[in-house]
Amino acid sequence: MNLDENITEQFVKSVLAKYQVYTQLGVYPIRLIKVESWIANFTDYKHRYIAAHMLDRLLYRSYRMAKESYKSFFVSIFRDFYFQSLKMPPDSIPDWLQKLSQGDKEYRNNLVVSPIRLALDSGGSGDLVCRLVGINQKYVKCLTADGISEGKHLRKPSGKVILLVDDILGSGKQINTFSSETGLQDLAKDNYIIYAPLLALERNLNTVRTQLPFIKILPIEAIDENQKFFSFQTGSNFIGDSGITEIEVREIYKDMLLSNGFKAKEAAFGRDKAALTLAFEWGCPNQTLGSLWWNETDNPNWSNLFEKRE
Repeated sequence: MNLDENITEQFVKSVLAKYQVYTQLGVYPIRLIKVESWIANFTDYKHRYIAAHMLDRLLYRSYRMAKESYKSFFVSIFRDFYFQSLKMPPDSIPDWLQKLSQGDKEYRNNLVVSPIRLALDSGGSGDLVCRLVGINQKYVKCLTADGISEGKHLRKPSGKVILLVDDILGSGKQINTFSSETGLQDLAKDNYIIYAPLLALERNLNTVRTQLPFIKILPIEAIDENQKFFSFQTGSNFIGDSGITEIEVREIYKDMLLSNGFKAKEAAFGRDKAALTLAFEWGCPNQTLGSLWWNETDNPNWSNLFEKRE
């Protein structure tokens, strides 16, 4: 592989210049010094070049972006689902939003918003997303095997629209486990259940929909295969530079990690080799390349760019 050091450094500088604009305009609520410090972890020009490509292909979703995305969902898709499911004439969009914001009693009788929280999991990301959906928190109730909290009691919901939220649908294992733990299939007989993660891996959507046909799955945004940093397809060229093969870049990436004493080999390419350059303002999911968030290395001067989300 032939990489011209001067050309690669020019690319690194151009990416950093772009991030200077992003941070100044508040497009990404990231401090520029964090980006520069992360790039400075890599001293080899080939390593810096690949790191710059990771930044160039970053998928970043802030709190503000998430709120705006869910607001659009509530005034369109979810509003239609709610009123059609309950066979009620729809309220106007202004009335709908006002009642959702105020915690309208009639709506509270019909609507439950629940995070995806497993029995042995803190469910931190799901709880956070519940706060980002932009409606009164009186609608938020954790769905468990025993039902939902109604005052001081736990009751099985009936005749309700149940909105399940989380920040990402990856392999689908989590929502399948949640379905088994809470008995979603039985609940779907008497309720109208919709699962709307903020993001979903498009390649797994059809599989999960087949596994869970009794709930409606509508992610706010889908990530397709072209948004992965590595495709893991035999003979493919690197998505960031067609003059280099992907397998060559994967070897450089491994060397980047090795030279910095990266300890979590299983996290290097993200869970199930999802190879995403995805970061939420509240942290990176398991599917993100480990080099973007891992903070335990043998390099005492290592500076991670993002945190791992709960």
